[in-house]
Amino acid sequence: MKTALITGIAGQDGSFLAESLLADGYRVFGITPEGLPLGHIEKIKDNISIIYGDISDFESGLRGVDESQPDEIYNLAAMSSVADCWKKPAVAAECNALGPLNILEAMKRIKPSARFLQASTCEIFGNAYAAPQSEDTPFHPVSPYGIA
Repeated sequence: MKTALITGIAGQDGSFLAESLLADGYRVFGITPEGLPLGHIEKIKDNISIIYGDISDFESGLRGVDESQPDEIYNLAAMSSVADCWKKPAVAAECNALGPLNILEAMKRIKPSARFLQASTCEIFGNAYAAPQSEDTPFHPVSPYGIA
């Protein structure tokens, strides 16, 4: 049985991904901050393992990878409000830039064979010069969220 670790599992996309992976026969672990509402995962909470932590904290990421020993890691955790990122750009950078780095470093140390998916945003392109964007479209972020 394959094992997946989903950061941001309590969010909308994390919960949909968890449901899909469970349907495919995966064992699913999720990292979420303690105290965050779990409404999105209420109906599947008995079928997943929650690890409380914050990916901007290296020890949380290390603990998450160590406890789950995942075959696949899906990083969906992010400070995703553009408006909030303008208000707290350092927090956005810690979560959206250093968070993935922490998970990748934990993966390198504990489970280097795992596959990693980094969810991102069209905000990395800012006011793109071409549409639709592709792998060749240059980054041109115009907000702290896009930069992080």
